[in-house]
Amino acid sequence: MIRAFDIENFKSINEVKFELGRINVFIGENGAGKSNILEAIALAGAAAGDKLDNEFLSSRGIRVTSPKLMRAAFEDSNVDPIKIKVMPEHGHSLTFNLQNDGEVYSKWKSYVALGEHLDGDKEKVSPDFDTDMFSASLKDFLENETVSDVDKKSAIDEFAERLKKAFSNSGGADQKKITVEVDISNPLGRIFSRSGAMNVRQPLSGFLIYSPENSALRDFEKEGQIQPLGINGEGLLKLVEVELSARGKEYANQLNAFLSLFGWFKKVRFSSEDVATRYVEVCDRFFTDSIVGLDVKAANEGFLFLLFYFVLFSSDITPQFFAIDNIDASLNPKLCLRLIQELNRLAEANNKQVLLTTHNPAILDGLNLEDDEQRLFVISRGMDGESEIRRIKKPKHIEGAPKLRLSEAFMRGTLGGLPTGF
Repeated sequence: MIRAFDIENFKSINEVKFELGRINVFIGENGAGKSNILEAIALAGAAAGDKLDNEFLSSRGIRVTSPKLMRAAFEDSNVDPIKIKVMPEHGHSLTFNLQNDGEVYSKWKSYVALGEHLDGDKEKVSPDFDTDMFSASLKDFLENETVSDVDKKSAIDEFAERLKKAFSNSGGADQKKITVEVDISNPLGRIFSRSGAMNVRQPLSGFLIYSPENSALRDFEKEGQIQPLGINGEGLLKLVEVELSARGKEYANQLNAFLSLFGWFKKVRFSSEDVATRYVEVCDRFFTDSIVGLDVKAANEGFLFLLFYFVLFSSDITPQFFAIDNIDASLNPKLCLRLIQELNRLAEANNKQVLLTTHNPAILDGLNLEDDEQRLFVISRGMDGESEIRRIKKPKHIEGAPKLRLSEAFMRGTLGGLPTGF
């Protein structure tokens, strides 16, 4: 999982640092910078996937504007690059320095720093040596036709000296545990370092900001630019069919159990085995099976949102790391509470990590802050207008005092994140 971010110079963000769990909920007043934090992460994800053209940024959920407005406007920050440092649970951090000259049709360019800056302007990284990873890196390097044989020999000789020194200093330790200092000015070292940073690149490059919309969820023919699910819910029915075909009755049972959060719901069924003529029916438990179920296109909006969330969280081909902006959209407050509990269960079962924004206090009551993998953050604006982030931990309970739910603490203003101008 991705464990921490350090974001500088993006929109309303001067600099914010925060550490993540598996389920992360962001609250704060409108315009505090919640979505800006998500967009900064999505921008780093686009850089990690080498997809920095504007059309790719928009399809990830970023509100693209002029390069000048993408940078922060604090003092002289508008001439500085956007910097996003990403730290995984295991492995080495990557720092993305994003720049744009502001010319017509120009796109963002990313300069990646691996590890720490040591010895002046030389970048080095000290990865734990992994023989399998190094073998793959060496193969890639030897097959690189843009590097001459002379340069290859020089790079390998230099790297071999570093390995020899690392092994001699290891005291006979297991070779899988050797730490070797890699100079990324060495092309072989650079390839090895990039392989070592896959714990950042792999989950981050797939990061999307989902904002499901009623119209997109009802249009089962439309597909998003990014598949299998577009950021507004495009491709939902197709992915349901793919998962049902692959996982059969087990998946159908899990889907029906999740949708039973609705008291009236009985089951989802497909009207035909033929994909070309198939459509989804929603069966109401108050109706008999002899009556045709309701076409899912005519189902209520909240039902479609929950269908989308289940598919997103339960599929192996949806992103491992993603965000949902306004998770409470179209949902009853009590349903919001149960939804967060169910999404936490699905995230843990399917190895998903998610960032959620909300304005609904009921979402908070679905969190268990005694579990360190469930985290709550308040986003606010500082004295100079910059976005700030603060983690809320489980409040201490004073013996004899009535217990206060998180939703109540939020509405009373004790957590922060509420407007103060009225």
